[in-house]
Amino acid sequence: MTKIAILVDEMNAMAQLHELGIKGIRPWSQFYKAIEENFTITKTPAECHFYCANIPEKLDSQRHHLREGFFKALIRDGITVHKGFAVLDRNKRLIEKGVDVLLSLDLVDLSLEGFDEIIVFSADGDIVPAIQRARANGAIVKAVLSFTMPAGNIAESVDEIIRLKDVLKFIPSIHLLELKNPNMKESVVA
Repeated sequence: MTKIAILVDEMNAMAQLHELGIKGIRPWSQFYKAIEENFTITKTPAECHFYCANIPEKLDSQRHHLREGFFKALIRDGITVHKGFAVLDRNKRLIEKGVDVLLSLDLVDLSLEGFDEIIVFSADGDIVPAIQRARANGAIVKAVLSFTMPAGNIAESVDEIIRLKDVLKFIPSIHLLELKNPNMKESVVA
């Protein structure tokens, strides 16, 4: 049986969606379903992974608990949630840490576990060495990218590029939340 995994880097995915005027996808299971049914070698159900971080509870308890509710909803939908952490940088902005490392480790581990196809929704060049290792281990690696992201390193390292606009065509519009002001970029963590 073909083994397929879909890995979503939340912050990177959200940046790509925001560039297209989309605030988010609700529920995220619609994104995974669109990939499974339209962009994989076979229509085999995929393992679904989501890489994210949360606001520290001591900084903003309300937002922290809202995010935890979001993570629980993902888990209820059969999506495995991998959490990095968030810290304040020297300008007092929240930044996520560890997420690309978690995704990279899983990319390599899944390829070693015999996954035939791994689809990554990220344009983060930090994961290129993991993509190269996964391919060397025999996995087909595809990346979901929008045309607006400068992801040359990712594009050159994968077997195939899946255009985000093409994926969105397979998600019913009621599941795509529009940004009220597309010029205002929102951040899930910050």
